[in-house]
Amino acid sequence: MSTFDCLTRPDSICSETVTDSLATGENVCMEDMRPEEMLPSYSGPSDAFQPFEVRSSDLESEIASCIGEESTDILKYLPPGINRSNITLCPGGLPLELWFRILDNIDNLKTWFACGLTCKLLESRIRQVAMELKRAHSETFASLDLHELHHAIVRHPIVSNLVDVVRISARSTTKFIYEFSGKLHALHDLYIAAQRWHYPRLSPNSLPPFRPLLVSAASRFRSLSFLSLSYAVFWNFRDFARLICAFPCLIRLHSKFVSWRRDEGCDLSDEPFAKLICLHEIQIDDGGDISKYKRLFSAPTLSLSVTHLSFKETELSSGIYCYIIISRVDGHARTATIDISFHTFGSPQWLPPVLDVLDDFLGSPAMSTLTTVDVELRCIGGYDEEIFGIFAAEPLPFPLLRARGPDKFKITKTFDIYKDGHMENRVEELMLPAPTCKTRTCLM
Repeated sequence: MSTFDCLTRPDSICSETVTDSLATGENVCMEDMRPEEMLPSYSGPSDAFQPFEVRSSDLESEIASCIGEESTDILKYLPPGINRSNITLCPGGLPLELWFRILDNIDNLKTWFACGLTCKLLESRIRQVAMELKRAHSETFASLDLHELHHAIVRHPIVSNLVDVVRISARSTTKFIYEFSGKLHALHDLYIAAQRWHYPRLSPNSLPPFRPLLVSAASRFRSLSFLSLSYAVFWNFRDFARLICAFPCLIRLHSKFVSWRRDEGCDLSDEPFAKLICLHEIQIDDGGDISKYKRLFSAPTLSLSVTHLSFKETELSSGIYCYIIISRVDGHARTATIDISFHTFGSPQWLPPVLDVLDDFLGSPAMSTLTTVDVELRCIGGYDEEIFGIFAAEPLPFPLLRARGPDKFKITKTFDIYKDGHMENRVEELMLPAPTCKTRTCLM
């Protein structure tokens, strides 16, 4: 067994070697070591890393030659391309355990990363700890009392500057905002779900009424840029809007089957707290009446910031999907593309409220800079007469956009038909309100 194997495999004991306490934290076995290769052992907590120092130049050479051959080596967290030669096993003459304890008690991010610039061992250790701490809170769902996050911050103060993604239960929202307000300086993604993010079919959790102090505490999450709300039930629409507007740097919102008990609250155009909302991307998944979001899109600043919108009828690919891209020049909206895709078994009743919301938003005076709006209806796997019929029957959709003239508003529909033993893809341009169309056919 090689010396490197003994260093990287904690259960291995062999002559002239030590157990890799960096990877396991177990006691170092020194019975078989030569006296000149060992220092007095350190007595400390059982969960701490044990120090070791190797003075044999032959042993250090063997480590240097073996580094990189095993996926478990202590430098595997170094960035690619970093030279792995000339390894310092005891930086500054101090045992590794002492360095690890120092790193665990640093609460300044710049100081913490500066330690990693001193040697490759500390650089690898810092990257390892950062990766593990981030992964622990981004991939798992926090408990209701949030004790994991509390414990991590107490044990490693640097956690407040590292954790960038957190997933919590809707029932923990109030507790999380109050207790971690101003403490998670690197948090940019927050997922709030009814239960667990991978069990979306569970019953929604109702949130209590928001107090002004809670909204003030939420405003201290200054790095938060993405908010995901899944199956949450707010007390009223105003609480839903206030939470979104409370985060000063929020630019992406995902609302999945969110609802509210009471339809209380004004349009955001009349709410003082909505003056600074600056969302760039909004995704709404909801099989119900989308018109309840009209008040959200009435915020005056959204017409100046939104570039991507999407509406989905269901979580599955079988429903209707509506995706909107708004191109801007110098902050002003110039063109808008609306792509509406659906299967032949989509729900036609779901689509008209979506079209109504889009017409109010894109047809508002604040979006008067739009020069063209292109709508593409795409039927997947056939032809859906009911959904296409929405654009041919009264009342016709998009009254505000149609009022701008045919040169600024165009609708095309794409569908497949079976003809002469093969599928044909057809594209027809609809001239609303006139029923004329132009057809071009291409063989698939």
